[in-house]
Amino acid sequence: MTKTANLWQYLRRSGISVRQELFLPRLVFLAPDCQLDEELRKRRELVSHSQIDAFLRSFREGYVAWISDALTPAWLSGHLSYRQIGELKQVVRKMGTWDLVRLQGGEQLKGDFRSCPYIALNRQETDTMEFFKIKTLSANSLWALLGHAPQVTVKMYRRGAPGWLGKPLTSTSTIPHNTHVIFRINGEETDARIPANAIQSITLSI
Repeated sequence: MTKTANLWQYLRRSGISVRQELFLPRLVFLAPDCQLDEELRKRRELVSHSQIDAFLRSFREGYVAWISDALTPAWLSGHLSYRQIGELKQVVRKMGTWDLVRLQGGEQLKGDFRSCPYIALNRQETDTMEFFKIKTLSANSLWALLGHAPQVTVKMYRRGAPGWLGKPLTSTSTIPHNTHVIFRINGEETDARIPANAIQSITLSI
């Protein structure tokens, strides 16, 4: 209930005028082995795994209802107008979600990307960062003999749908392999320092 109220208040602050009673809280349990108590199953706010299909079907609108909504003014039907739906979509698209760090070993971390030294990042333009390091021992040894420390190449890709040739690059940077990415893991109270050479990619929310 609190999160639903927070969403409604956020939309109001964003200039969207929608009645609060149209916001209905629902908690969906995706795990098939999650068994709810009999009393909990009676609550409309809770959707168990066995009820998911019926819950999704409830969003479908029949042809007659679609025609009726198109012809009936929103102030009379009590439904959202097409203008309101369009405004809601615009605001929701800009709402931030968790950033996602994929580590070289396959582990994934959700939270907030804070910063990475040597990299100037624009979230509005970039949605993915990929990290590439020198993997062969001979290459690392050669770099050391020449007096250079191993490095990591970071490729940043433009936000949005990919084109014919894939996602276009916004920029490429080369950083020392011992650089640490500052990342606040979901649920933690302090920032984590993740070695750049341990990261495969970072997906950025807006």
